[in-house]
Amino acid sequence: MIKGIVFDLDGVILSTDDFHYQAWSTLAKRLGIPFSREKNNRLRGVSRMVSLEIVLEGHSYSDEEKTSFAEEKNATYRKLLSSLTPEAIDPDVLATLVALRNQGLKLAIGSSSKNTKLILSRVGLLTFFDAIADGNDITHSKPNPEVFLLAAERLGLDPKECVVVEDAFAGIDAAIAGGFLPVAIGDATKHRGAKRVLSAFGDLLCLPELKHRAFALSSQVREVGEIAMNMYRQGWDERNGGNISVMVEESVVDSYFAEKEILRTIPLGFVADPVLRGKHFLVTGTGKYFKNILNHPETHLGLIQISASGEEALLLWGYEDGGRMTSEFPAHLMSHAVRYKIDPNHRVIMHTHPTYTICMGTTLPTDDIVFTRKLWKSNTEAVVVFPEGIGVLPCMVCGTNLIGEATAEKMKTHRLVSWTNHGIYGSGKDIDEAFGLIETVEKTAEIYMITLGHVVNEIPDEVVLGLAKLWHLDILPGVIEEHA
Repeated sequence: MIKGIVFDLDGVILSTDDFHYQAWSTLAKRLGIPFSREKNNRLRGVSRMVSLEIVLEGHSYSDEEKTSFAEEKNATYRKLLSSLTPEAIDPDVLATLVALRNQGLKLAIGSSSKNTKLILSRVGLLTFFDAIADGNDITHSKPNPEVFLLAAERLGLDPKECVVVEDAFAGIDAAIAGGFLPVAIGDATKHRGAKRVLSAFGDLLCLPELKHRAFALSSQVREVGEIAMNMYRQGWDERNGGNISVMVEESVVDSYFAEKEILRTIPLGFVADPVLRGKHFLVTGTGKYFKNILNHPETHLGLIQISASGEEALLLWGYEDGGRMTSEFPAHLMSHAVRYKIDPNHRVIMHTHPTYTICMGTTLPTDDIVFTRKLWKSNTEAVVVFPEGIGVLPCMVCGTNLIGEATAEKMKTHRLVSWTNHGIYGSGKDIDEAFGLIETVEKTAEIYMITLGHVVNEIPDEVVLGLAKLWHLDILPGVIEEHA
């Protein structure tokens, strides 16, 4: 995932090209050497001494004279720079830089100019960037990647985690050589090696790679990460246990991925119900630890779209380490299809391994009525939170379509399904509802197991019925005798 951007200075953040042209022209005129705008364009992105060699082409001077000429040109250039003010920064450039920083990106300057800090100081940006690498720090100018590599090092990032924005061919060559993502603006857009081209600086915000970064910081991703961490801390999801899938609204997906570039196609291993085809899901990855999602969402989560055939998942974001959806994703999709047909507002399937719920399942027959009655009679919240009761499956091999089909069948009448000796499935219109259902079952199962064999004050049937009447609940038939 892209975590930082390294900018060339001149021609990207602002332009002092005319100052360079005036300074070189003054020197060339004094020496009686022709100098044109075309030759000036050849100097872009290269060091002062290399630029001087281009200016002096066809003329012979000693090294001492060349050093003197370079110092003379620089003195003229620095005098011209004294006229720079913050107004030299285009408002679009400044607004884009602020927006990128607000996305949590690290920003750096990587310039061959030895006047970089002077220029940044004159325009009020000296302290804006997280790192600066310039001509004073390096021995090799572009197309050598040294200045960009140093900038990335000072950001604490690997080159593959950084974009380089350049307006010169030499800069694009340097970015490629250093292993960066080369993004071109201005004349460099003609470079065939540029991976992305910008018609305006503000277009940076529309780069697919940065959209991916923005999605990683979105409320949708953070909510999954936070609830996963909560479940891990509860002790429900040991090692790589548990999985979550959230149906994401198309409008949300479009706001981050207008082009919907497909990164990979992943077989589902079954044919998804037509009602889900074209739908988007944010899904935890197989073999991933819930505790790591918050800090590394780009590898532990994936945003996928169900293909038109229903046989593949089209990866739009995530699983950057080559991963894929949880092995129980087909089971999720089967339950998603059932719940979505019942309630078009349905969005979430959540599977976890809550300790007391599993314990309770080992002490009872695999019967919906029996399990539900024990819960309702142990905690007054239970009947209010899940009046339709809880479905119960016998111990089965998890990760198979068979258990997925059995769970989906139970989901036709329940939002909760207990997998004996394994865990529980919860569904809901949002993460809070799905988690709240499971949380209430687990709290009630804890009460049941702690008091097992010692209960004196069990909730009377008439109280359960009274609660159902008070809250106008249509409760599961057969659980309370008077309701049977």
